[in-house]
Amino acid sequence: MNKTKDIAASPLCFVSPYPQLAKAAEALVAQLDYAVTIHQTTLNRILDELPLLESRGHQVLISRGGCAEILKKHSKLPVVEIKMSGYDILDALIPFKGQKGTVGIVGFSSVIKGCARVAEQLNINYKIFTLQGNDKETISCLKRQLASTPLDCIVGDTVCQDYFSPLGSQFRLLDSSPASITEALEEARSLYLAFRSQLLERHHLQLILDQFDKAVITLDDTGALLHYNKYASQLFKINASGEIYDASFLKQVLHQERHTLREGKTVSAKVVDTPQGAMVVNLYPVFAARQLSRVVLTMQPSPVYRGRNIMFAARNCLAAA
Repeated sequence: MNKTKDIAASPLCFVSPYPQLAKAAEALVAQLDYAVTIHQTTLNRILDELPLLESRGHQVLISRGGCAEILKKHSKLPVVEIKMSGYDILDALIPFKGQKGTVGIVGFSSVIKGCARVAEQLNINYKIFTLQGNDKETISCLKRQLASTPLDCIVGDTVCQDYFSPLGSQFRLLDSSPASITEALEEARSLYLAFRSQLLERHHLQLILDQFDKAVITLDDTGALLHYNKYASQLFKINASGEIYDASFLKQVLHQERHTLREGKTVSAKVVDTPQGAMVVNLYPVFAARQLSRVVLTMQPSPVYRGRNIMFAARNCLAAA
């Protein structure tokens, strides 16, 4: 099931591990003024479907319970989890108030967190079973625990519905209320807008830096290349992976000036030998939490080196004449 207002313009993807949640999300998304893709899956299928989800151009994923845990572990995209509210927990447990027997509360900690307190307030006899993972060994181990524990009912999220519900005479899903779903959608929307704003700022900065007639490069504290402008890309023949063929000179100059930079001082007009000839280099320290985080370098050919190039070019022209 994939329902969108406009798949091509859908940075948010709501990944639903069960049909009821997808249906509830669909009703809420219909009232929004922004696009959301609703993708229905199961815990058994989500890993196989993840490459397709990531290839569609989504920027933020939204899910809950075990499905959210799997996505956080395996996806390169940020994941917003639908949080369980006190109302959601109360709605699932209140039918057992005043009943005899034991309720097994099963699921990932993010879903069943808070269930024990509500169960105690309702005087429900309960046992908590926290799921630590979704692999076969973990599932089998928890199945054995549940099978050896007398339970009259199991309450949990979709991981329980998929794997453990037959182990209890009754099963009740810890469902997400419309308010909890809406809160997650709004959180995902805010996160996406923040990402988009940062991306626009980076593009704007890149446009400005590309107008400079000198190379501008940013390194981290270890000398790894983080950012560069168009001039630097052409001068040092930086490849598509953002790598300089011979970047040893960058690490060398960073090593030589590390003490000065860590004192917060700028290094100006340092002449450095590079594979492209002598360069005049300026180094500017950038700090985060009072620690040297990055170093911005500006580089351009040394006037002496540039003068020699002009002289050699002139000689070649005269010789050709």
